[in-house]
Amino acid sequence: MTSKHLFLAYAFVCFVSQSRGVFELSIGKIGGYAFQLLSLLVVALAFFSKFALQKPKHIAFIYYYILVILFLFTIITTLFLGQNSLEQAVSVGFVNILNIFFLSTAYYIYSCRRDITVSSIIKNESVINTLILALSMYVSALSLFQFFGFIEFPGSWFIGEVVRLSGPVGSKQHLSILMGVLSLLSLSLYTRHQSKANLFVVVTNCLVLILAFTRIGYFLFGSTLLAYFIRNLQSFRKLFFNKTFIFIGLMAAFYLIFFSGFGDKFSLFLSRIFAIGDLEEGANLNRFESWSRGLELYLESPILISNMLGSASQIPKQVLDLQVSHFESGQVQYLINFGLIFTVIVNLVFVRWGCLSLKSRPVSIVSPLPITLALSLFIYMFNEIVPIFILLPLVAFEQLLTQNHILKSSKGSLKNPYTSAKIGQLPQF
Repeated sequence: MTSKHLFLAYAFVCFVSQSRGVFELSIGKIGGYAFQLLSLLVVALAFFSKFALQKPKHIAFIYYYILVILFLFTIITTLFLGQNSLEQAVSVGFVNILNIFFLSTAYYIYSCRRDITVSSIIKNESVINTLILALSMYVSALSLFQFFGFIEFPGSWFIGEVVRLSGPVGSKQHLSILMGVLSLLSLSLYTRHQSKANLFVVVTNCLVLILAFTRIGYFLFGSTLLAYFIRNLQSFRKLFFNKTFIFIGLMAAFYLIFFSGFGDKFSLFLSRIFAIGDLEEGANLNRFESWSRGLELYLESPILISNMLGSASQIPKQVLDLQVSHFESGQVQYLINFGLIFTVIVNLVFVRWGCLSLKSRPVSIVSPLPITLALSLFIYMFNEIVPIFILLPLVAFEQLLTQNHILKSSKGSLKNPYTSAKIGQLPQF
């Protein structure tokens, strides 16, 4: 498969993975899941043949092979020492291990920047830019159609008379996290190419993020920007002269003025924001209780390698019509389903990728995203959400493109002062 074909296949699967709600309305839930799974397997195998087979001893894939072995051990311990069925264990484990493959691939792409020529990223930059814009407009447009009542997607929720959007992904939480990632990607793209089209996409993405009225997306977006400013600025005095900070401030002011005219929605937005740090708020108390129950369940099983694969997930209910508990935290669900060793290694991949991208200069807006995603997994259980993990290679591409663009603009050089290597590169396919 050529570079062009691989990018086209990846772009297609990105759109397919964001379309669960669309499929439920058209071909049904099971048919949609089957089509999504088949598409994901095809692009995962293509990535595996182009990346993992070329550098099987790279640390990103060594971690992944260890995780696969632990997954197989967990299936064995679950079947012989636990109570869950093979179908339940395999369905939950497979989705998690598939998502982690895209995480490992993203880490590989970024960490291999020393070995790749700059010409390859210049060649494919327009494709990546188009994918970010097109995917953003697809999700945002359908979500806004839902907001204005032109279409109804499954998974939405009402607080009073205000709808919490679910969009084409078919879930309000999934949409919120997705829009957090897409808003950061489009904002990073805007720092590279400050066109009116890119500005429009940034504003639209952030608008849908707000209209989702779900706090996990707010936390992901805000914590990533905060980490970016802290890492990228030498002093807070320079913060107020930073162009990106000024742009975000103006955009925030625009949204505040705009939403102030919609009393119920503005009040709901503010209440959702302030409730993030309110430990006595009802939803937060329920979340703490759920985490506590999850940790109690985890401590009842073998700590290092679990024998309860499939015991903490929403997948059995969706696919097998089995009622299974879930515990509002991806990290807790990793512990219950796989055990401590698996959980530590997954977080190690997130942290190593994040630290590597934050260590390199210049830092892009999406450089802190691997670490803030790992932190967000403590708060919400998106470890099984394919629409998020499929975008991680795209995040790695954007990290490299932004660094390459800033160095070319500021120094007229493509040399990385930290690694003495060329940066901003894509793998040679």
